[in-house]
Amino acid sequence: MSVFVFNSRVVSLFADTHTHTDKYTHIFYFRLPVVWSGECQTFPPRPSKFKNPKNKRVKPMQHVNRLMHTHTHTTHIITLGWDEYRLLLRQDNADMRLREKGYNVGLISEETYAKFIHKKQAIQEELERLRNVYVGTTEEVQKILADNNSTPLRSGIALSELIKRPELNYNDFAHVDKDRPNILPEIVEQIQIELKYEGYISRQQKQVEQFKKLEKRKLPVDINYEDVYSLRLEAKQKLEQVRPVSIGQASRISGVSPADISVLLVYLEQKRYKDATT
Repeated sequence: MSVFVFNSRVVSLFADTHTHTDKYTHIFYFRLPVVWSGECQTFPPRPSKFKNPKNKRVKPMQHVNRLMHTHTHTTHIITLGWDEYRLLLRQDNADMRLREKGYNVGLISEETYAKFIHKKQAIQEELERLRNVYVGTTEEVQKILADNNSTPLRSGIALSELIKRPELNYNDFAHVDKDRPNILPEIVEQIQIELKYEGYISRQQKQVEQFKKLEKRKLPVDINYEDVYSLRLEAKQKLEQVRPVSIGQASRISGVSPADISVLLVYLEQKRYKDATT
């Protein structure tokens, strides 16, 4: 049974897992921002009486997968701080990710949604403007760089590239950026995060797209893992026990390594080629 309470400060998901011999209660304690009520709140720290065994980092989807398919007999504590896509699932961009979903199911008022749309457009427009505003090697610009212990310019550069430097920020160039609009501090924060971590965020977004492709890659229902050469014995046993329906699900099984996934992909390609030629 799962219980979600959105109008309180704490959200817990209780999942009772039953096996033929034991009964365990698995408690999922998510550190999530509440955006449905129109304001972001942070849940209190997880209860101290619940421990993460050996302080190992865990992935939420792996544990959900284990509870559903592998009959794991231990208590798990999960937080988004351990999520593999933590650069995308940040607390500061929770409204950007979830506000529209809340509006679509009727949890967000028209007034709140209108403010969200305005904020989203302001961020996109300012990011685009900064990428197209160039500053030269003027005395004023060089002085700003020197005051912040930043490398001086040798040629013109986009303002967005300067803001990416760790020692510089958006407000440092207020005097040289004459056409700058008057925007809220929370929008400035989002702009700086998007620019400074643009490369890392882009790379993680590509990882998400790759993961989606693996999730859509289905495994044959009648696949015999004993026939898959180079697959480790442990991986064969786990895959045979769980019988995943996709490569994505297989990759989340404890005991199945990335090398095993590569072996499965090669096997599927060989099988597809063999079936096409016969």
